[in-house]
Amino acid sequence: EAYVEIEIFQEGGLGISYIVNSPKGILMIDSGFYNEELEEYLKANGGPDVLLITHGHYDHIGGIDNLKRTFPDTKIFINEKDQPLLEDAELNYSSSMSEPVTISSEVQSLDEGTYQLAGYQVEVISFGGHTAGSNFYYLPEENLLFTGDAILPESLGPVRATGSAEQMQESAHKLLERSFPDDMRVFCGHNGNTTFEKLLKNNSELMENE
Repeated sequence: EAYVEIEIFQEGGLGISYIVNSPKGILMIDSGFYNEELEEYLKANGGPDVLLITHGHYDHIGGIDNLKRTFPDTKIFINEKDQPLLEDAELNYSSSMSEPVTISSEVQSLDEGTYQLAGYQVEVISFGGHTAGSNFYYLPEENLLFTGDAILPESLGPVRATGSAEQMQESAHKLLERSFPDDMRVFCGHNGNTTFEKLLKNNSELMENE
């Protein structure tokens, strides 16, 4: 297995950014904030080739414009159903903040399917529920799954505006029908990371959908 490094950046309640760094390229997942530590890392490593957004809430998109200013060549993708959240502070839950979040950078739509992104094979799995357009990103060659807030290590994500409990159940079924390696690493938007085997053991809400 080729050398691959997963860097995790966090800033308070402003979510989390994951960076997959290997000789293939630099792939970033989510951008809730943009700070000096993150910028220094990215500059030292040549900037992200691609940024994938799991869903459109402020704590996953808030850093996009600053990132794009520093690295204008970075391509950014989100599920089409979550595009409206980029420009709507009510929908992305930042309207009551002192600086509501709206994103002006170009963010392209990414449908379900398998793509070559930043040198990686990435399967986009749409997982509506938390938001209508939540996406999972699966890197089969690296044995990694990024779930955003749709699934957390020990629960399904909360259902928010644009999402629905019905969607969430459908998505849970869809995931359980898939076979992933037990040791696949699962990186969530909050509450840390886990493996697929542990997820199936510890996530009672997911298992209720079997």
